Amino acid sequence: MDTEEHILNSKAEEAVQDLIKRLSRIPTLQTAQAAILTARTLLVVVTVSRVNVAAALRAVGRRITAACQDHLIVLNVIRRVLRMVREEKERGEGEGHGVMDVKLLVQAIDDYIADVELSAGLIAEQAVDHLHANEVVFAFGWSRSVEAFLREAAKTRRFEVIVAENAPDCDGREFARALVAKATEESRNLTVTLIPDSAIFAVMGRVHKAIISAHAVMADGSIVAPSGIHLVTLAARHFSVPVVVCVGSHKLTPLFPHNRDALHDLLSPAAVLRYEEHARLGPSNVYRPAHDIIPPGLLQLFVTNLGGFSPSYIYRLINDHYDDIDSDL
Repeated sequence: MDTEEHILNSKAEEAVQDLIKRLSRIPTLQTAQAAILTARTLLVVVTVSRVNVAAALRAVGRRITAACQDHLIVLNVIRRVLRMVREEKERGEGEGHGVMDVKLLVQAIDDYIADVELSAGLIAEQAVDHLHANEVVFAFGWSRSVEAFLREAAKTRRFEVIVAENAPDCDGREFARALVAKATEESRNLTVTLIPDSAIFAVMGRVHKAIISAHAVMADGSIVAPSGIHLVTLAARHFSVPVVVCVGSHKLTPLFPHNRDALHDLLSPAAVLRYEEHARLGPSNVYRPAHDIIPPGLLQLFVTNLGGFSPSYIYRLINDHYDDIDSDL
């Protein structure tokens, strides 16, 4: 079996190393940017590979898995491109020459990049179908897709948004400011209230819908979401409030959340407990998970760039995007 150094030539190796460095500097929630960077790196790999393109892509997947702790979205892009490679090979065999057209593969990857770039806008266009006048909407933390979704709805109707601050990062404060930052027609239609996380359960009884985002959507319809959203979905279930998840199709992940420890990234606990306070407590372990895993039973609807779907339909979408053979790279 060839080593990865033999599979990836110098240009591909340089592109992969640059991708790993750039991924380490991207905040966890900027999944669209990570997907676009990965797809552009794979463009280099498929055009300069000296051996089987699929083998080169799998080698990239192994490198990313070893180097990056949070790699779900990156591996999704690799799986999607592997599906494109097989489709182009089948096209070549159907046309009788049996050779994959690299130009067509490059065009398919370019189209995928365009889809990711447009996904937030396509999700936002569906807002008027789900948000109605005088409703009270709940949001948690800061999500660019949720922000675009709410802004689009506010162009034609007036409603209230309750935003939880999402401590300790408190990015909900920035989200609330962003919603009312500009004196535009949609911002005048929005009434924004910022609340501490401790008040989530207390206000959920007057909410009509909870709009959240996700880091990844698993094969069973569960989601990997920012830590704290599990609390939101449990409160929503208690008050029979529907939970709507805004996600791009690049977040569809052909894996089941069996190994939950592998999906739980841990962040520095310094924002929760300062080091000098920890010293006074004595020996103790402090954990700060980056994500919650939300079961599909707590979710009602996924709004994607492909349309709206129930959690039970996610497995069908994943089958349309990936091949089963690529689940384990």
